[in-house]
Amino acid sequence: MMSGRNLIGLVAIVAIAAIGAWLGGLFEDDALPGPKPQASDVGGADVRPDAGRDPGARAPGGVKTSRFKPDDAGNPVGRAAAGEPSDDGGFRLTGLVVTEEGLPVPLARVDLLVDNGTVPGVHQLGALVESVDSNQQGRFVFDGLEVGERMMLRVTHVDYTMGRASGISAGERSSMYQVVTVRRGSQLSGTVTHNDGRPLEGVRVACYDINLQAYEPEDQMERFAITTADGTYEIKGLGDGMKRVVASKMGLATTVRPTLQAPTLAKIDFLMADGVAIEGTVVEKGTSKPVPGARVMCRASGSRSGNVVPPRVESVLSDEHGRYALIGLEPGPCEVWARGRAHLQSPRQVVEAGSDNVLVELPPAARLEGRVVDADTNESVQRYTLLVTGNPDTIIASRPNRRRISDPEGRFVFAGVQPMKLWMVVRADGYSETIDGPITVGQGEVATGLLIKLGRGATVKGVVTDAAGTGVGGARVTLSRSNVDLSKPENILIGAIVQAHAQRIIGVSDEEGVYEVSGLREGDWRIKAEHPLFASDRELRLKVLKNQSHEAPPFVLAKAGGIRGIVKTEGKLDSGARISIESLNSQTLKFQANTGPTGRFEQLGVPPGDYRIVVIQRNGVVDLGGLLGGLVRNGKQRKVFTVLAGRVLQVEL
Repeated sequence: MMSGRNLIGLVAIVAIAAIGAWLGGLFEDDALPGPKPQASDVGGADVRPDAGRDPGARAPGGVKTSRFKPDDAGNPVGRAAAGEPSDDGGFRLTGLVVTEEGLPVPLARVDLLVDNGTVPGVHQLGALVESVDSNQQGRFVFDGLEVGERMMLRVTHVDYTMGRASGISAGERSSMYQVVTVRRGSQLSGTVTHNDGRPLEGVRVACYDINLQAYEPEDQMERFAITTADGTYEIKGLGDGMKRVVASKMGLATTVRPTLQAPTLAKIDFLMADGVAIEGTVVEKGTSKPVPGARVMCRASGSRSGNVVPPRVESVLSDEHGRYALIGLEPGPCEVWARGRAHLQSPRQVVEAGSDNVLVELPPAARLEGRVVDADTNESVQRYTLLVTGNPDTIIASRPNRRRISDPEGRFVFAGVQPMKLWMVVRADGYSETIDGPITVGQGEVATGLLIKLGRGATVKGVVTDAAGTGVGGARVTLSRSNVDLSKPENILIGAIVQAHAQRIIGVSDEEGVYEVSGLREGDWRIKAEHPLFASDRELRLKVLKNQSHEAPPFVLAKAGGIRGIVKTEGKLDSGARISIESLNSQTLKFQANTGPTGRFEQLGVPPGDYRIVVIQRNGVVDLGGLLGGLVRNGKQRKVFTVLAGRVLQVEL
């Protein structure tokens, strides 16, 4: 029987999930895979075709290319650079793609995606943000991750299975270095024929990983192949687990095998019948301009949909001319609708499968245009982050609400704004976070001539020392603004989410332990110092006044211990493991670490005391038993590990 405490915990998780969905949906457009539009676009996205390294792997089109190039040896991409501030704002994510033997994998496609999951241990692939190729040493880097964001990685390569990593957050520095392991995998083959007996050439047979949660079903696709003249196909590099296999081609009805187990499946044949399509164009309502990159969807309507299994939703992106074709349909009525980055969702319309010239009109969203300047000199602020919020006390730095601006005249264009009353928030290095508004915009309206002036803000100076009072150089000092009072009952659930997106400013102490940071907005700030050889489970609180200089109390670090070890899964060294280290002496003291290519991990700067050490991710997959197991698992007491000052504890998990 579920205990009262567990019941309360379950209710809290459900409530957090609901709040996360509410916060995400209040301002964001529907999370769509694919590239972001430019602010000056009518609303379409760049949909340049990109076949990728592997014609049988998922190959996103038109994604942003990272500044990191495979041969750019001067760009810091190792563990030391992980979690460091990026040049243009946000923080840096680095990592490594390796085989089971720990060998680097060059030219692997690495996708960075938003994680739509809202509770620990639950992950869902969201919008594709950026894609890069690993370099010759298997390394990769992404810049500009903001605190409060949850991100995931997906790795594909022609010779290996799909690799994944989750639990990535700029607020947890240890998660900003990821080792992704890929494996050889199994294969699937078969023949596709028409129901009249002839082999079918040019049919796409795609295999989907249904264990992977994704906002868009197409993001579950692992591999695909195209049938040859004799109707045969072969798909390689499939990971273990439940699969869905789909055969589709224009003029044929899509055929689905919904639940198959890999690697036990080996040969799957398909028998296909004639089918129809719905074709048409997506345009902007009021202007009739084509909208490229819009997500067009359809599903069986009325009695055809049935009552037992929800009908499959077919979807496709419109091309550069706004044209689309939804293929593989059976005759009958279908609901058709669309959504776009800079547009609102269209009304649903019922059309007959087989129809062409079906026009879908997307209502335009609003747009903001303006300029950001220095409040004292009126000179342009050339680099900054612009956020839009419906509540100045609830600033959520999610990507649809955010634009990074780099303009010599400080100008911005923010397209895709939802019609509502809103505030604009500007963050720039050396300036105080500034909130401007409110401004009310309606559907399709363009607010022009907006001028936002930034003040220099307050300055905080302090010193980091050891227990003897000697300055500690090279300490990383993080100042985070308290956006919400977590002591109030009404903020227990929503407060943690809002605080995760609070502005953070980072400084580094000099050789005498002195640090100084500027550009602080008035309010309550938290100060925390970190150093690999020292530890502290405390933080300072400081009330900052507008445009004032403040002297922070000394931050004293204690001599620390460390934990070093290896992780084995099914007897093999696990290079895709994530370890949670939780203090039994302090509920707020927690660390997380990732294994490297040889299955080893290290966490220094751990205060002396007793700890629970568990593996919460194995081979890149969340281990719910480790995540939720507590101190007792399978009726047995978990081992307690003791860390001593100046000593490194060796463990095997």
